[in-house]
Amino acid sequence: MSVKISFDNELAVASIPLADWAPPLVEHLGRYFDVSEGIIRLNYAHLSAENTSVTSDWPWMPLNSCQNFAIEFEHAARQGPIALTLAILGHGPTGIKGSSSILDENAYESAEEDFRKEVVQGDSRALRETIMAAIAPCEKWVSWLLDVHSSHRSRFLDDREIMAALVTNTSKDDCIDGLQLVAPRKGQNSWAFEQMVEQHWQNVRDYLEAHIGMSSGCSGSRVPDLVFSLFASSPKVQASRWACEQVLDRVDPTVFPRLIQHCRAIVADDVRSLFLRWHILRKTGKKDEFKECVAKACSTLATLMADTMPSDLALAAAWHKIGDPARSDQQGVAASLRELPSGAWDREALWSELGPAAREAWRQDLFDQVRGDPELAHGLLDFACLWLEQVAFAEVEPVFLRLMDDEDHLAFANRLASAGPRQLQLRAKGLVRSRQGALDLEGPVGQGEDATALPRVGAQTWLCDPSVERVIHGALSQVEEEYCREYLTTWGEDEEAHTARLLALTQEAVGNASRQLRQLSATTRATYPSLSVKVRQPSKREEGANTPAGAPLGADVLFLTRIVDKDETVIQRATLVQVKKRSGTQSGSRFSSTIGINLQQCEDMLKQSEHAYYLFATPPSSRPTLWVAPARLVRNLTQLHTSKASVVAIQVRDASCSYADFFLHDLVGLWAGDEHEDVVAIANGDPRLGRTPRHIVEIEVRRQSDG
Repeated sequence: MSVKISFDNELAVASIPLADWAPPLVEHLGRYFDVSEGIIRLNYAHLSAENTSVTSDWPWMPLNSCQNFAIEFEHAARQGPIALTLAILGHGPTGIKGSSSILDENAYESAEEDFRKEVVQGDSRALRETIMAAIAPCEKWVSWLLDVHSSHRSRFLDDREIMAALVTNTSKDDCIDGLQLVAPRKGQNSWAFEQMVEQHWQNVRDYLEAHIGMSSGCSGSRVPDLVFSLFASSPKVQASRWACEQVLDRVDPTVFPRLIQHCRAIVADDVRSLFLRWHILRKTGKKDEFKECVAKACSTLATLMADTMPSDLALAAAWHKIGDPARSDQQGVAASLRELPSGAWDREALWSELGPAAREAWRQDLFDQVRGDPELAHGLLDFACLWLEQVAFAEVEPVFLRLMDDEDHLAFANRLASAGPRQLQLRAKGLVRSRQGALDLEGPVGQGEDATALPRVGAQTWLCDPSVERVIHGALSQVEEEYCREYLTTWGEDEEAHTARLLALTQEAVGNASRQLRQLSATTRATYPSLSVKVRQPSKREEGANTPAGAPLGADVLFLTRIVDKDETVIQRATLVQVKKRSGTQSGSRFSSTIGINLQQCEDMLKQSEHAYYLFATPPSSRPTLWVAPARLVRNLTQLHTSKASVVAIQVRDASCSYADFFLHDLVGLWAGDEHEDVVAIANGDPRLGRTPRHIVEIEVRRQSDG
């Protein structure tokens, strides 16, 4: 509602009728001016009609003091009674001060401030209700009350009742004006601000979409202050994934750090994408200005995730000196990487001072740091493939190749090889190929080499696949080491118990190997053979019964290897094994230097088949392995010893292979095994052939063609 003002320039009096005004406004004006017959008369005779140097809001119009007074008052009158009341009380350059109409000049000095106090403090409930009934963003006087330079601004923002009225009276058409009015400064109350964001979210989104992509470099397209206020003060904006994506996709690098620091919806992949963009820009001249963007996004994510910050990002941040890892394990790996030869660190690397043995010790230390933590190992692998210079990557590559023995790490490397920058893909593919024993494609075949030569794939058995061989050998080596270490305390048990324990561990190892082969097949899309082991313990038969060979069987274990192709058994091999244990002292701290051999038992085994072996149960010696040697060799070694009925432990150790080697090469790899039908029939438990062995172990390998 506008107000009519009459100016009598001859008398220099402005007359304002107050008949339709809210009584609290009239009452308040009556404290400072004479209000008679519903009219307030303001004398402006003290203003000059000649001075043209007056500062006004209309600089293009040269005005004297009287003219400026009239224009200011008419402008306030068009805003309504409350705006005109504030103008009369001294808001703005209205020229009232010094008027003869003022009842008390001293009281008038603080008239505007007193008005604000009464509204906020509620000394006059009627005046307060008048303000709340009319308050709205479109009202000019609201911006005067909430002026950023006013000492009462914080009080108004803290006044929940007044702010609630403002929020209620804010429409979708003026919500942006409302947000600008109540945008909190540092330490100020943001309740009204957030309420408007919540109630007019779509309008806020439209505003951000229209303004967030502007550059700060040109004043004509500068990002408005309200955009920064929304990100700094609104929890809804901060938690919005949409708003975060707007910043990531559209914001100018000069503005990006100020906005991204407030985005609580940022995720690890966002920071990875920024690192990749920077990785590309590093090859251009724009890398430095984008580094601050990456640094701020990384620090924001680190603050949100704390100890769960992904290791690839933590290591990248440390490598590029934009942030230190929070976790101690990440700090340790980052410290190790700093010692590599690389230009990424502004100091001389330790690496140049290390010899071959020390560098191997460094690699072992790095391996030990990550091998028990898959997330840290994967993060290191991802980081190194993307960021390390070749001179540094070459030094770390042996660590990664060793990690590839774990199928989980191998699967992760496969995933890296299928996405991301070309360098990362090729380095990951190289690790996978090395792990799987791929062909050497380093260069063309030389002129002097046979062009018809078969490719060397690194395999050692008919399986022709080093990946399969490593899985099998690794699984057996693990349980073999476990058995040897247990033997330090269990050596006193009889050989039957030791045999049963070893075969149980063998079943467990083959089961683990089978699962790894299935995982390997799923990750590489290749087809691998299946492997299974069954252990049977036939009913005990008469000890002295002879087989068709004319002697008792005399073996603790008979291994039967079957190769199955297209559901048909194409190969069957039987291998005899006698278990002997190495005895120790009562404390178990020392073990005998010789091992007794029953020569008659040895001869009986050899009469059955030359594919007979001794397996010696022993604690860890130079390596934590069992000793497996051909029975014929053991028979020969007894002749080198004085007693003719024992062998020297050191000789057996040095002349034998490990149980894992024996299982892979001799049993699965068919380096050993008798195909004679009588021996195979014993393995199958034919009762007509006399005494069966104590344990029959059936090893079945199904070829790749069986799927």
